[in-house]
Amino acid sequence: MRPEVALKIKEEVEKQWNAGFLAVANYPQWVANMVPVPKKDGKVRMCIDYRDLNKASPKDNFQLPHIDVLIDNTEQHAFFSFMDGFSGYNQIMMLPEDQEKTTFITLWGTFCYKVMSFGLKNVGATYQRAMVTLCPRTKSRLRPFSLSHYAQEASLAVIPSLINSSISIKPTHKVASIPSAF
Repeated sequence: MRPEVALKIKEEVEKQWNAGFLAVANYPQWVANMVPVPKKDGKVRMCIDYRDLNKASPKDNFQLPHIDVLIDNTEQHAFFSFMDGFSGYNQIMMLPEDQEKTTFITLWGTFCYKVMSFGLKNVGATYQRAMVTLCPRTKSRLRPFSLSHYAQEASLAVIPSLINSSISIKPTHKVASIPSAF
């Protein structure tokens, strides 16, 4: 591995360690290789090769949404929005007994994920199940006031009486601390 790539990987490992995503793995039965993939912005994406683990894992057949159905569901609405979860799958904790199965090797140590990692066979189904469980489908959906804005078909206006509560929310990067932000 080229030295400049190794330094970028080290930065990414430190970033994930500091975020609480990683733990040190001691004597794991499963070990995967880390594969650096260059990104357009000059950074390096740290990919883990879980092919062997994925072959041994049973398939979770939880239904994933079909894009054509999602688009059809917006048909009668003037507005719709998309939400992107910060670090997506990393918001879901791994069971302690499964963490060491996500072990990967770097030049600085052997680590495992404490959270769901990209590249695992069933993360899509697990994430979708969590979203369906946490955000039940209702016809009412989000109200136009939900983000302190009122939307009309041709305009968007701020509701002054609600904006102070939105501004005072402390930013958070951990799911466990979300209730304390309010």
